[in-house]
Amino acid sequence: PASGASSHWRRGVIVHDQHLATQPAGVSLLLEVRDAKGSLVRRVQPPSANSFLRSFMRQMHAQFMSGSIKATGTSGAASYPSYLISIGGWGRDDVGNVSSGIVIGRSDAAVVGSQFRLGSLIRHGINPGSMTYNVGTAEPEVIAAGTVSGKYWRTFTNNGGSAVTAKEVGFGIGLGATHRWLAIRDITGGGGVRVGTLQSLTVTYTLRTIR
Repeated sequence: PASGASSHWRRGVIVHDQHLATQPAGVSLLLEVRDAKGSLVRRVQPPSANSFLRSFMRQMHAQFMSGSIKATGTSGAASYPSYLISIGGWGRDDVGNVSSGIVIGRSDAAVVGSQFRLGSLIRHGINPGSMTYNVGTAEPEVIAAGTVSGKYWRTFTNNGGSAVTAKEVGFGIGLGATHRWLAIRDITGGGGVRVGTLQSLTVTYTLRTIR
């Protein structure tokens, strides 16, 4: 998984790992670019993360009210959420899946709560401008320094023959084989993260709570 000290959390929440015991909970985002040999090229930690969208709130509502309010999916169609929602189950963030798990795009337009898809999705593939979407991975929770934390990450490989710049990151969830919703959208900032030919980009979301 991605590594490095946590910093730059929204509203100044987390500054360094040693302060976790006294800081509120939150979500952080980390992007790491590596060359073909696996050596780190650059590491980017956007100044803010956890931009939860309307779809996420309606999924939470469904946990209490059995999906009584529809949520617009990434296809643009609205459907009822379900308590059966998950991220990686049934291959939803498997190789090539661009609608569930962590996804990346080119748009740096401001995050709006009503959004239901990325501004400009980077497609899966080996053509110029695309990236290979690899399998997403989650680690078991870690209890340390007064917090409970968990990580979810996914690696994208540039086999397209030209550089690709990721400016937005999303976190998709799904139900069965057809229903997909975008729960989170964040902007990388700084003009985006450039991934050269044969380089890879690993995007990691970390969630911390107070125990």
